[in-house]
Amino acid sequence: MTTIDVEDLRVEYGETTALNGVSLAVEEGDFFTLVGPSGCGKTTTLRVLAGFEAPTSGRVLFDGEDVRGTPPEERGVGVVFQNYALFPHMSVAENVGYGLRFAAPPEGTSKRVRIDELLELVDLGGMGERDPEELSGGQQQRVALARALAPGPRLLMLDEPMSALDARLRERLRVQVKELQSELGVTTVYVTHDQEEALAISDQVAVMRAGRIEQVGTPRDVYHYPATRFAAEFVGDNNLFEGRATNGPGSSSPSNRSGSGEETEGASASVAVDGAETVFEVPTAATASAGEPVTFCVRPERLRVSGGKNRFRAQVASTEFLGDVTRVRLEWNDRSIVLRTSERELPTGTVELGFDPADVRVLNGPSDSKHDRGDRAEEGMESVSTRDE
Repeated sequence: MTTIDVEDLRVEYGETTALNGVSLAVEEGDFFTLVGPSGCGKTTTLRVLAGFEAPTSGRVLFDGEDVRGTPPEERGVGVVFQNYALFPHMSVAENVGYGLRFAAPPEGTSKRVRIDELLELVDLGGMGERDPEELSGGQQQRVALARALAPGPRLLMLDEPMSALDARLRERLRVQVKELQSELGVTTVYVTHDQEEALAISDQVAVMRAGRIEQVGTPRDVYHYPATRFAAEFVGDNNLFEGRATNGPGSSSPSNRSGSGEETEGASASVAVDGAETVFEVPTAATASAGEPVTFCVRPERLRVSGGKNRFRAQVASTEFLGDVTRVRLEWNDRSIVLRTSERELPTGTVELGFDPADVRVLNGPSDSKHDRGDRAEEGMESVSTRDE
Protein backbone atom coordinates (compact mmCIF):
# COMPACT_ATOMS: atom_id res chain seq x y z
CA MET A 1 0.00 0.00 0.00
CA THR A 2 1.09 3.53 -0.75
CA THR A 3 0.63 7.08 0.52
CA ILE A 4 0.23 10.04 -1.84
CA ASP A 5 1.27 13.62 -1.12
CA VAL A 6 0.45 16.38 -3.56
CA GLU A 7 2.16 19.69 -2.92
CA ASP A 8 1.01 22.97 -4.50
CA LEU A 9 0.21 21.39 -7.86
CA ARG A 10 -0.30 23.75 -10.79
CA VAL A 11 -1.19 22.81 -14.37
CA GLU A 12 -1.42 25.40 -17.16
CA TYR A 13 -2.41 25.02 -20.80
CA GLY A 14 -1.29 28.25 -22.40
CA GLU A 15 -3.29 31.00 -20.69
CA THR A 16 -5.69 28.51 -19.09
CA THR A 17 -5.06 27.32 -15.54
CA ALA A 18 -6.49 23.82 -14.95
CA LEU A 19 -5.04 23.32 -11.43
CA ASN A 20 -4.15 26.20 -9.17
CA GLY A 21 -2.21 25.23 -6.05
CA VAL A 22 -3.75 21.82 -5.31
CA SER A 23 -2.39 20.09 -2.19
CA LEU A 24 -3.64 16.72 -0.93
CA ALA A 25 -2.60 13.89 1.35
CA VAL A 26 -3.95 10.38 0.71
CA GLU A 27 -3.30 7.91 3.50
CA GLU A 28 -2.23 4.32 2.97
CA GLY A 29 -5.20 2.11 2.07
CA ASP A 30 -7.68 5.01 1.85
CA PHE A 31 -10.52 5.30 -0.64
CA PHE A 32 -10.05 8.97 -1.58
CA THR A 33 -12.58 10.68 -3.85
CA LEU A 34 -12.28 13.87 -5.89
CA VAL A 35 -15.75 15.36 -6.42
CA GLY A 36 -16.88 18.52 -8.17
CA PRO A 37 -18.64 19.88 -11.26
CA SER A 38 -17.41 19.22 -14.78
CA GLY A 39 -14.28 21.20 -15.56
CA CYS A 40 -13.18 21.71 -11.95
CA GLY A 41 -9.87 19.80 -12.31
CA LYS A 42 -10.73 16.31 -11.03
CA THR A 43 -9.54 14.37 -14.06
CA THR A 44 -6.51 16.62 -14.54
CA THR A 45 -5.45 15.84 -10.96
CA LEU A 46 -5.84 12.11 -11.53
CA ARG A 47 -3.92 12.26 -14.82
CA VAL A 48 -1.02 14.05 -13.11
CA LEU A 49 -0.98 11.41 -10.35
CA ALA A 50 -0.94 8.62 -12.93
CA GLY A 51 1.82 10.31 -14.94
CA PHE A 52 -0.26 11.03 -18.07
CA GLU A 53 0.12 14.80 -17.56
CA ALA A 54 3.18 16.76 -16.45
CA PRO A 55 2.47 19.53 -13.92
CA THR A 56 3.64 23.06 -14.60
CA SER A 57 4.85 23.22 -11.00
CA GLY A 58 4.42 21.40 -7.70
CA ARG A 59 5.30 17.90 -6.56
CA VAL A 60 3.67 14.46 -6.40
CA LEU A 61 5.15 12.01 -3.90
CA PHE A 62 4.45 8.29 -3.57
CA ASP A 63 5.62 7.05 -0.16
CA GLY A 64 7.67 10.24 0.17
CA GLU A 65 9.41 9.80 -3.20
CA ASP A 66 9.01 12.51 -5.86
CA VAL A 67 7.68 10.76 -8.99
CA ARG A 68 7.92 13.76 -11.30
CA GLY A 69 9.50 12.50 -14.52
CA THR A 70 8.65 8.87 -13.75
CA PRO A 71 6.62 7.42 -16.67
CA PRO A 72 3.18 5.91 -15.96
CA GLU A 73 4.32 2.32 -16.49
CA GLU A 74 6.93 2.70 -13.74
CA ARG A 75 4.61 4.26 -11.13
CA GLY A 76 2.78 1.05 -10.33
CA VAL A 77 -0.63 2.58 -10.99
CA GLY A 78 -3.74 0.77 -12.24
CA VAL A 79 -6.26 3.03 -14.00
CA VAL A 80 -9.91 2.43 -14.89
CA PHE A 81 -11.13 4.94 -17.46
CA GLN A 82 -14.59 6.35 -18.02
CA ASN A 83 -15.09 4.36 -21.26
CA TYR A 84 -13.37 1.18 -19.91
CA ALA A 85 -11.18 0.99 -23.10
CA LEU A 86 -11.54 -2.80 -23.44
CA PHE A 87 -9.90 -4.37 -26.49
CA PRO A 88 -12.73 -5.73 -28.68
CA HIS A 89 -10.47 -8.24 -30.48
CA MET A 90 -9.45 -9.86 -27.18
CA SER A 91 -11.44 -12.17 -24.93
CA VAL A 92 -12.37 -11.17 -21.39
CA ALA A 93 -9.44 -13.19 -20.01
CA GLU A 94 -7.02 -11.66 -22.50
CA ASN A 95 -8.21 -8.16 -21.54
CA VAL A 96 -7.69 -8.90 -17.85
CA GLY A 97 -4.22 -10.32 -18.51
CA TYR A 98 -3.08 -7.53 -20.83
CA GLY A 99 -1.05 -5.74 -18.15
CA LEU A 100 0.72 -8.99 -17.29
CA ARG A 101 2.53 -8.78 -20.61
CA PHE A 102 4.65 -6.04 -19.09
CA ALA A 103 4.76 -7.01 -15.41
CA ALA A 104 4.91 -10.32 -13.59
CA PRO A 105 1.90 -11.29 -11.45
CA PRO A 106 2.29 -10.53 -7.74
CA GLU A 107 3.24 -13.15 -5.17
CA GLY A 108 4.78 -15.45 -7.77
CA THR A 109 1.50 -16.76 -9.16
CA SER A 110 1.14 -17.73 -12.82
CA LYS A 111 -0.65 -15.47 -15.28
CA ARG A 112 -3.44 -17.99 -15.75
CA VAL A 113 -4.02 -18.33 -12.01
CA ARG A 114 -3.93 -14.55 -11.54
CA ILE A 115 -6.52 -14.00 -14.28
CA ASP A 116 -8.82 -16.68 -12.89
CA GLU A 117 -8.51 -15.27 -9.36
CA LEU A 118 -9.43 -11.78 -10.49
CA LEU A 119 -12.39 -12.95 -12.56
CA GLU A 120 -13.70 -14.76 -9.51
CA LEU A 121 -13.03 -11.67 -7.39
CA VAL A 122 -15.20 -9.47 -9.63
CA ASP A 123 -17.94 -12.13 -9.99
CA LEU A 124 -17.07 -13.02 -13.58
CA GLY A 125 -15.81 -16.55 -13.01
CA GLY A 126 -16.26 -18.76 -16.06
CA MET A 127 -16.63 -15.82 -18.46
CA GLY A 128 -13.01 -15.55 -19.52
CA GLU A 129 -13.57 -16.84 -23.06
CA ARG A 130 -16.36 -14.41 -23.86
CA ASP A 131 -15.92 -11.32 -26.02
CA PRO A 132 -16.36 -7.94 -24.27
CA GLU A 133 -19.32 -7.07 -26.52
CA GLU A 134 -21.22 -10.05 -25.08
CA LEU A 135 -21.15 -8.49 -21.60
CA SER A 136 -23.42 -5.92 -20.00
CA GLY A 137 -22.13 -2.46 -19.11
CA GLY A 138 -21.70 -3.45 -15.48
CA GLN A 139 -19.76 -6.58 -16.42
CA GLN A 140 -17.50 -4.60 -18.74
CA GLN A 141 -16.81 -2.18 -15.91
CA ARG A 142 -15.70 -5.10 -13.72
CA VAL A 143 -13.46 -6.45 -16.49
CA ALA A 144 -11.75 -3.05 -16.66
CA LEU A 145 -11.34 -3.10 -12.89
CA ALA A 146 -9.85 -6.62 -12.94
CA ARG A 147 -7.43 -5.56 -15.71
CA ALA A 148 -6.25 -2.60 -13.64
CA LEU A 149 -5.69 -4.85 -10.63
CA ALA A 150 -3.92 -7.70 -12.48
CA PRO A 151 -0.31 -6.47 -12.05
CA GLY A 152 -0.88 -5.79 -8.34
CA PRO A 153 -0.65 -1.97 -8.54
CA ARG A 154 0.45 0.07 -5.56
CA LEU A 155 -2.30 2.56 -6.44
CA LEU A 156 -5.71 2.21 -8.07
CA MET A 157 -7.25 5.18 -9.90
CA LEU A 158 -10.78 5.33 -11.29
CA ASP A 159 -12.03 8.15 -13.53
CA GLU A 160 -15.85 8.24 -13.36
CA PRO A 161 -16.04 4.51 -14.16
CA MET A 162 -19.81 4.28 -13.63
CA SER A 163 -21.00 7.40 -15.44
CA ALA A 164 -22.45 5.40 -18.36
CA LEU A 165 -24.48 3.03 -16.17
CA ASP A 166 -28.07 3.37 -15.02
CA ALA A 167 -28.77 4.54 -11.46
CA ARG A 168 -29.68 1.14 -9.98
CA LEU A 169 -26.61 -0.55 -11.44
CA ARG A 170 -24.36 2.32 -10.30
CA GLU A 171 -25.61 1.90 -6.74
CA ARG A 172 -24.96 -1.84 -6.75
CA LEU A 173 -21.53 -1.61 -8.35
CA ARG A 174 -20.26 1.17 -6.11
CA VAL A 175 -20.84 -1.13 -3.15
CA GLN A 176 -18.92 -3.90 -4.90
CA VAL A 177 -16.04 -1.57 -5.78
CA LYS A 178 -15.77 -0.37 -2.18
CA GLU A 179 -15.88 -3.91 -0.80
CA LEU A 180 -13.23 -5.02 -3.29
CA GLN A 181 -10.99 -2.08 -2.43
CA SER A 182 -11.34 -2.78 1.30
CA GLU A 183 -10.56 -6.46 0.80
CA LEU A 184 -7.41 -5.74 -1.21
CA GLY A 185 -6.37 -2.74 0.89
CA VAL A 186 -5.13 -0.86 -2.17
CA THR A 187 -4.85 2.93 -1.93
CA THR A 188 -7.49 4.30 -4.30
CA VAL A 189 -8.22 7.69 -5.91
CA TYR A 190 -11.71 7.94 -7.37
CA VAL A 191 -13.11 10.72 -9.56
CA THR A 192 -16.84 11.50 -9.77
CA HIS A 193 -19.26 14.41 -10.12
CA ASP A 194 -21.92 12.44 -8.19
CA GLN A 195 -22.03 13.77 -4.62
CA GLU A 196 -24.10 10.86 -3.32
CA GLU A 197 -21.61 8.39 -4.75
CA ALA A 198 -18.71 10.27 -3.16
CA LEU A 199 -20.38 10.30 0.27
CA ALA A 200 -21.36 6.62 0.08
CA ILE A 201 -18.04 4.97 -0.69
CA SER A 202 -15.21 7.26 0.43
CA ASP A 203 -12.93 7.40 3.44
CA GLN A 204 -11.97 10.95 2.49
CA VAL A 205 -13.57 13.42 0.05
CA ALA A 206 -11.98 16.43 -1.66
CA VAL A 207 -14.47 18.96 -3.03
CA MET A 208 -12.99 20.78 -6.04
CA ARG A 209 -13.96 23.99 -7.78
CA ALA A 210 -12.23 25.91 -10.58
CA GLY A 211 -8.91 24.08 -10.19
CA ARG A 212 -8.74 24.46 -6.42
CA ILE A 213 -9.59 22.39 -3.36
CA GLU A 214 -12.56 23.80 -1.46
CA GLN A 215 -12.56 21.25 1.36
CA VAL A 216 -11.11 17.87 2.34
CA GLY A 217 -12.63 15.67 5.02
CA THR A 218 -14.61 12.57 5.83
CA PRO A 219 -17.98 12.30 4.06
CA ARG A 220 -19.76 13.05 7.34
CA ASP A 221 -17.65 16.17 8.00
CA VAL A 222 -18.03 17.50 4.45
CA TYR A 223 -21.80 17.07 4.66
CA HIS A 224 -22.43 18.35 8.18
CA TYR A 225 -19.62 20.92 8.37
CA PRO A 226 -19.08 22.48 4.91
CA ALA A 227 -16.13 24.85 5.01
CA THR A 228 -17.27 27.18 2.23
CA ARG A 229 -20.45 28.30 0.56
CA PHE A 230 -19.64 26.31 -2.56
CA ALA A 231 -19.14 23.09 -0.57
CA ALA A 232 -22.43 23.71 1.22
CA GLU A 233 -24.32 24.20 -2.04
CA PHE A 234 -22.64 21.48 -4.09
CA VAL A 235 -22.79 18.57 -1.64
CA GLY A 236 -26.47 17.81 -1.15
CA ASP A 237 -29.41 20.17 -0.73
CA ASN A 238 -28.91 23.14 1.56
CA ASN A 239 -30.66 26.32 2.63
CA LEU A 240 -28.40 29.37 2.65
CA PHE A 241 -29.11 32.60 4.48
CA GLU A 242 -27.24 35.91 4.20
CA GLY A 243 -27.44 38.66 6.73
CA ARG A 244 -25.58 40.90 9.12
CA ALA A 245 -24.63 40.41 12.72
CA THR A 246 -26.81 42.49 15.04
CA ASN A 247 -24.54 41.95 18.04
CA GLY A 248 -21.28 40.31 18.99
CA PRO A 249 -21.10 36.70 20.18
CA GLY A 250 -23.16 36.09 23.30
CA SER A 251 -23.98 32.98 25.24
CA SER A 252 -26.95 30.78 25.84
CA SER A 253 -27.16 27.31 27.34
CA PRO A 254 -23.92 25.49 28.33
CA SER A 255 -24.23 23.06 25.46
CA ASN A 256 -26.33 22.14 22.48
CA ARG A 257 -26.36 19.46 19.83
CA SER A 258 -25.19 19.99 16.28
CA GLY A 259 -26.95 18.85 13.15
CA SER A 260 -25.01 15.57 13.30
CA GLY A 261 -25.98 14.96 16.92
CA GLU A 262 -22.63 15.92 18.48
CA GLU A 263 -22.41 18.24 21.45
CA THR A 264 -21.18 21.77 20.74
CA GLU A 265 -20.65 24.94 22.69
CA GLY A 266 -23.91 26.74 23.39
CA ALA A 267 -22.71 30.33 22.83
CA SER A 268 -24.64 32.15 20.12
CA ALA A 269 -25.00 35.43 18.21
CA SER A 270 -27.83 37.09 16.29
CA VAL A 271 -28.02 37.66 12.52
CA ALA A 272 -30.59 39.82 10.73
CA VAL A 273 -31.31 38.21 7.35
CA ASP A 274 -31.00 40.61 4.42
CA GLY A 275 -34.31 41.81 3.03
CA ALA A 276 -36.40 40.34 5.84
CA GLU A 277 -37.49 41.62 9.21
CA THR A 278 -36.20 38.41 10.77
CA VAL A 279 -33.38 37.85 13.25
CA PHE A 280 -31.97 34.35 13.69
CA GLU A 281 -29.77 33.05 16.47
CA VAL A 282 -26.64 31.26 15.20
CA PRO A 283 -23.54 29.69 16.83
CA THR A 284 -20.66 31.96 17.79
CA ALA A 285 -18.69 30.68 14.82
CA ALA A 286 -20.13 33.92 13.48
CA THR A 287 -17.46 36.05 15.14
CA ALA A 288 -18.46 39.07 13.04
CA SER A 289 -18.96 42.35 14.82
CA ALA A 290 -22.31 44.11 14.67
CA GLY A 291 -23.13 45.14 11.09
CA GLU A 292 -20.69 42.74 9.42
CA PRO A 293 -21.95 40.15 6.86
CA VAL A 294 -22.65 36.55 7.90
CA THR A 295 -23.61 33.61 5.66
CA PHE A 296 -24.96 30.41 7.20
CA CYS A 297 -26.78 27.27 6.08
CA VAL A 298 -29.30 24.78 7.44
CA ARG A 299 -29.76 21.33 5.89
CA PRO A 300 -33.34 20.53 4.73
CA GLU A 301 -33.66 17.63 7.17
CA ARG A 302 -32.90 19.95 10.09
CA LEU A 303 -35.86 22.23 9.33
CA ARG A 304 -39.05 21.45 11.26
CA VAL A 305 -42.65 22.45 10.85
CA SER A 306 -43.74 24.45 13.91
CA GLY A 307 -40.54 23.61 15.77
CA GLY A 308 -37.16 25.09 16.63
CA LYS A 309 -36.02 28.32 18.25
CA ASN A 310 -35.65 30.30 15.00
CA ARG A 311 -39.07 30.61 13.32
CA PHE A 312 -40.28 31.98 9.99
CA ARG A 313 -43.31 31.53 7.74
CA ALA A 314 -43.01 30.26 4.16
CA GLN A 315 -45.35 29.36 1.31
CA VAL A 316 -45.35 25.78 -0.06
CA ALA A 317 -44.52 25.84 -3.79
CA SER A 318 -44.16 22.14 -4.71
CA THR A 319 -43.57 18.65 -3.31
CA GLU A 320 -41.52 15.71 -4.63
CA PHE A 321 -42.17 12.22 -3.29
CA LEU A 322 -38.83 10.37 -3.07
CA GLY A 323 -39.96 7.18 -1.35
CA ASP A 324 -38.56 7.36 2.16
CA VAL A 325 -38.87 11.16 2.31
CA THR A 326 -40.66 14.01 0.55
CA ARG A 327 -38.80 17.10 -0.64
CA VAL A 328 -40.91 20.20 -0.08
CA ARG A 329 -39.96 23.43 -1.85
CA LEU A 330 -41.17 26.65 -0.28
CA GLU A 331 -40.87 30.36 -1.04
CA TRP A 332 -39.72 32.81 1.62
CA ASN A 333 -38.50 36.35 1.19
CA ASP A 334 -37.96 35.90 -2.58
CA ARG A 335 -35.80 32.83 -2.06
CA SER A 336 -36.32 29.08 -2.26
CA ILE A 337 -36.34 26.97 0.90
CA VAL A 338 -36.10 23.16 0.89
CA LEU A 339 -37.58 20.92 3.59
CA ARG A 340 -37.13 17.14 3.73
CA THR A 341 -39.77 15.34 5.75
CA SER A 342 -40.83 11.75 6.40
CA GLU A 343 -44.23 12.81 7.75
CA ARG A 344 -47.24 11.40 5.90
CA GLU A 345 -49.24 14.59 6.34
CA LEU A 346 -47.48 17.11 4.11
CA PRO A 347 -47.52 20.87 4.72
CA THR A 348 -49.67 23.01 2.42
CA GLY A 349 -50.25 26.72 2.00
CA THR A 350 -48.38 28.94 4.43
CA VAL A 351 -46.51 27.06 7.16
CA GLU A 352 -44.25 27.98 10.05
CA LEU A 353 -40.76 26.50 9.79
CA GLY A 354 -38.07 26.50 12.44
CA PHE A 355 -34.58 25.38 13.35
CA ASP A 356 -32.33 25.58 16.37
CA PRO A 357 -28.98 27.43 16.53
CA ALA A 358 -27.25 24.04 16.83
CA ASP A 359 -28.61 23.14 13.38
CA VAL A 360 -26.75 26.06 11.78
CA ARG A 361 -23.41 25.93 9.99
CA VAL A 362 -21.76 29.36 9.61
CA LEU A 363 -19.73 29.48 6.39
CA ASN A 364 -16.29 30.89 5.70
CA GLY A 365 -15.45 33.23 2.86
CA PRO A 366 -17.32 36.17 1.33
CA SER A 367 -20.99 35.86 0.54
CA ASP A 368 -22.33 36.51 -2.95
CA SER A 369 -25.64 36.54 -4.77
CA LYS A 370 -25.30 33.28 -6.69
CA HIS A 371 -27.61 30.70 -5.17
CA ASP A 372 -27.96 28.40 -8.13
CA ARG A 373 -25.68 25.37 -8.23
CA GLY A 374 -25.68 25.43 -12.02
CA ASP A 375 -24.30 28.98 -12.01
CA ARG A 376 -21.47 27.79 -9.81
CA ALA A 377 -20.73 24.79 -12.00
CA GLU A 378 -20.53 27.02 -15.07
CA GLU A 379 -18.33 29.47 -13.18
CA GLY A 380 -15.92 26.64 -12.43
CA MET A 381 -15.89 25.56 -16.07
CA GLU A 382 -15.00 28.96 -17.45
CA SER A 383 -11.44 29.00 -16.17
CA VAL A 384 -10.22 25.43 -16.65
CA SER A 385 -9.15 23.21 -19.48
CA THR A 386 -11.77 21.42 -21.55
CA ARG A 387 -9.63 18.30 -21.17
CA ASP A 388 -11.21 17.73 -17.78
CA GLU A 389 -14.63 16.44 -18.81
